[in-house]
Amino acid sequence: MKNPILLRDINQQLDDIRIDRHGIIEASAGTGKTYAVTKIVRKILVETATDLNSILLVTFTEKAAGELKEKIRAEINLCLKDYPEKRDKFQKSLKEFDDAPIYTIHGFCHSILQEYSSESFEVIQDEKNIQKKLLYQMMRKEWETLYGQDFDFLLSVSGFPEYDGRTKNSRTLKKILDGSTTFQHLAEDILRPEPEDISLLIQEILKGLRKIQESLQGVSFPETSKTKIKEEFFQKIRLFLSAQNEKEIFLSSVDLSELFQKKEKTADYITEADLSEFLRFMNDNDQKIKSIKNYLISDSIQRLRERMKNFKKKYRLLSYQDMLSHVFEMIQSGFITQAVREKFSFAVIDEFQDTDFIQWQIFKKLFTQGQKQKLFVVGDPKQAIYSFRGADIYVYQEAKKYLQENSALVYELIVNRRTIKPLIQKLNTLFSYREKDQKDWFDTEGIVYQEVEALENKKTDHECFQIIHLGDGIHSGKAKNRLADGIACEIEFLLEKREKTEKNNLICILVSKRKEALPIEKSLRKKGIAYSFYKKPGIFESDEAVSLYYLLKSTAMPSDKKLFLKCLLSPVFDFKKEDFEKLPFLSSSHPLRIFFQSLQNFSRDEKWGMFFDEILRQVKIKISTASQMLNKERILTNYEQLSEILIREAESKNLDIYALSDFLQNRIQNQEGKEDIHRIETDSPAVQIMTVHASKGLEFPIVFLAGGFGESPERDLYVYHQDKHRIIDLCPDAEGEKKALRELREEEKRLYYVALTRAKERLYLPYFRQEKTGKGEYSKKAKGFVIETLVPLIEEKDMKIFSKDWKMYLRDKEKEKTEEKETPFCERYFDFFFQEYRQKKILETSFSSLHIHKKIEPENDEFDTGILVSQEDFLPRGKETGLCFHEILECYDFTNPLKEAVIEKIKKYHLEEHEEQVFTILKQLSKTEIMPGFSFDKLNPSLLLREKEFFYSFPAGIKTYLNGFIDLIFFWEGKYYLADWKTNYLESYEGEPFYHLVVSEYELQYEIYVFALDLWLSGNIKNYDFKKNFGGVLYLYLRGISPETQKGIYFLPAEKIELETIREKMKQIIEAQHESISIL
Repeated sequence: MKNPILLRDINQQLDDIRIDRHGIIEASAGTGKTYAVTKIVRKILVETATDLNSILLVTFTEKAAGELKEKIRAEINLCLKDYPEKRDKFQKSLKEFDDAPIYTIHGFCHSILQEYSSESFEVIQDEKNIQKKLLYQMMRKEWETLYGQDFDFLLSVSGFPEYDGRTKNSRTLKKILDGSTTFQHLAEDILRPEPEDISLLIQEILKGLRKIQESLQGVSFPETSKTKIKEEFFQKIRLFLSAQNEKEIFLSSVDLSELFQKKEKTADYITEADLSEFLRFMNDNDQKIKSIKNYLISDSIQRLRERMKNFKKKYRLLSYQDMLSHVFEMIQSGFITQAVREKFSFAVIDEFQDTDFIQWQIFKKLFTQGQKQKLFVVGDPKQAIYSFRGADIYVYQEAKKYLQENSALVYELIVNRRTIKPLIQKLNTLFSYREKDQKDWFDTEGIVYQEVEALENKKTDHECFQIIHLGDGIHSGKAKNRLADGIACEIEFLLEKREKTEKNNLICILVSKRKEALPIEKSLRKKGIAYSFYKKPGIFESDEAVSLYYLLKSTAMPSDKKLFLKCLLSPVFDFKKEDFEKLPFLSSSHPLRIFFQSLQNFSRDEKWGMFFDEILRQVKIKISTASQMLNKERILTNYEQLSEILIREAESKNLDIYALSDFLQNRIQNQEGKEDIHRIETDSPAVQIMTVHASKGLEFPIVFLAGGFGESPERDLYVYHQDKHRIIDLCPDAEGEKKALRELREEEKRLYYVALTRAKERLYLPYFRQEKTGKGEYSKKAKGFVIETLVPLIEEKDMKIFSKDWKMYLRDKEKEKTEEKETPFCERYFDFFFQEYRQKKILETSFSSLHIHKKIEPENDEFDTGILVSQEDFLPRGKETGLCFHEILECYDFTNPLKEAVIEKIKKYHLEEHEEQVFTILKQLSKTEIMPGFSFDKLNPSLLLREKEFFYSFPAGIKTYLNGFIDLIFFWEGKYYLADWKTNYLESYEGEPFYHLVVSEYELQYEIYVFALDLWLSGNIKNYDFKKNFGGVLYLYLRGISPETQKGIYFLPAEKIELETIREKMKQIIEAQHESISIL
């Protein structure tokens, strides 16, 4: 293959581009790719008899197509002046310009189908809802029949939770839906595991496992051991040997096998336990065992795709991907090939690095296998970052190779027209850096970094390439928070130096995913710095979407007071806590009553335009009167865009208020991987936050990279390439997993290339070294690629890159005490809080939290109490364990526990290694006699009330509110009891020290609980009497509870509770505070 032709100035080198041959134009970031496309079109129009309507131009987004149209129109106007002898031709091009074939790829396919297909069809933008409905139908009506006697076994080994034909949220279902979307049969994808006779395979494996069981029956294993790992090892062996039914044998063998792989020390015990035969069998049959575990998923993917195909055919529906497939099939059959070739002499395909197999086959057939057609593909393989949408860099490489074999020339643009020279030089150093066996920043075969040149040597009075040194020996959570505060401080400084007219779109903060922006937003708000998103993942993730949801629900269910209160806390009304006491006395003529009545009338008559106009009117009033509100334009724009979407959805599908609120709820809860574009507000602030994916094609004077801290998330589907096929693998072998992770890593590098090349004048990159491990070395966990790459560059003496020590820069703000304070889980818990808690109690976070009288600390089970831990206790400390148990016990059925549901929570909090201990504690809690004659496994589940929220306002003049949650209320032998779960580590769970600790730590807490429960019972039970109807208070320390003892149980019976004393105490506290009380 010939070396590429380097283009420094396309105007002067236009003659170097041959239009009598196919062409490949590779344009690095900032080198003027779109400009090159317009010059190619100009050359074709000037040098050939080809009309504009005979040149097909294809790009990959509507926005890009619109920009390309305007630039080509401008270029034709220039041609009118430059070539007066061709005036008629160019005037005709302008006259017919609106019909010029400038499309997105889907627009092109749609035009082909409209012109050449006799079938009518409806284009659907999102087919996920159809997918889900068809999958649920398969689950309810077909699975049991399809899989027969293997059905229960396959459900268990696939990890499917609580199957009842209606379960809709599980990782197993997500794999099926994602696999159905990703796998493309026409693209010659291969799905693994491939179909085989599953019944025979199951029996083959089980036969081998039973044989091993028999051979080990005479071997004895110790009950206890000096080491926890060894004890766990032998415990799992005993479980395997005692397993009776097929599910238990299979799952226990897999569990034991996985322990071998995870724990290095277990290798020492294999000989001691004489398990060499078992291990050999598991290794030899590893892929067969994985195939069994994933058979249900793989088979369902295939069946779901077939049902989707039949369903869409029946109702004449086409998705965007279907349009491509239909055109591909029409062209392959030769039905329209010649007609399209006669219509177009040239095709110029922009953003070709984002192509896929089917798209390439369409262009290949139409424009490279005819006699006269010429194909130009334009792109930058270094910016191939959309594999999650189906784009395939390996298809690009295959297309490039094919075109070169068919006389195509390769041109490379090497002059950057965006970025100043000093920054270009730094980026060249970074992208060309070689370490070990790595050829440069890019590992992908066929991608070689060509250093770029700057258009001009613009002078600068600042350091253009700044490494943000966040400190050494710190964890990533602290680094993120330090970076967020530092960015806010630096932006404040930068904005002070700029004139107002220079501030619009001045600064961009790039993140890899939405949650990385949360600490940055918090720091910007503290500084009063306005910011916005140009694009961000999901407008349906915004607070405005959630507030509209509660408004819709409240309109649909006007008698639900809790919904009504949540609705009033939203920005639509912006109520404060003190306003709530007035609500019960609102007259029918009150504006709030009139507003809601109007909404109910509009929704009843399905007058959706008037419904949302009324809401927008209220929003505009609030925004205009809120002097302290930041990002007003952003908020209003979000409400307007959401209203348009909801009106369109309601009117096109004839939805009522209930269906519309369900639609919105579904969009809010299912936003992963989506990028709903946020409309730009009219007054762009200086600071924009966006994902790296959204930033592609944009540029900013100043760019902060705020991502690059974490490793890539675990994948359910492993995608890699082998023998020119794309493999979708649910259970890859070691080699397959290595390939998939390598390809993922390669794309991550390309993603950060895109991020770093957005800057025109100044670029900030984060750098820190992880806290040290026990061996004294820096940990590699949670280190992102950018940071890993910067480490050797920073440490090389000859690399002169400006480095600001932001640890010193922020010292005054963090204080030395904060520097030394360990803050585990800070970012991880914040992310969980934002994603999970908001869905459960969204908007109630605006209630202020007050720790009154003596401070009520957050529950000690979430933190280290400082008390010595019993050596028998080996569950991990910390918040994760406490949260895990609380979530399990929110839905745990003591009479008929479902193991799968518990395992799901265990995995969520990464406690898989302690699964046995968790189940032991739950079993002990169920069986232990908590009070004489009472244990939880004897209690009817209908008599349990979990996570009971209380919210009470007090008499007029006292603006105080009581708000919190009680873990459990239950009814036993005519009395109500309240219980609170604790997972604290204690030295002792019995005796005087234990009782004293509970009283000293939690007396005020349980008094508030008693006070709240007494208020609730008095309002809900006829002839209520505290002494007769209330049983008492239980504090249950889960680690200490055992059926053989009364350890870990603190019980305060009602007769020992002085209710009047508690009421007087509450009165004194309430009168003293006049604020909200929140029990965490």
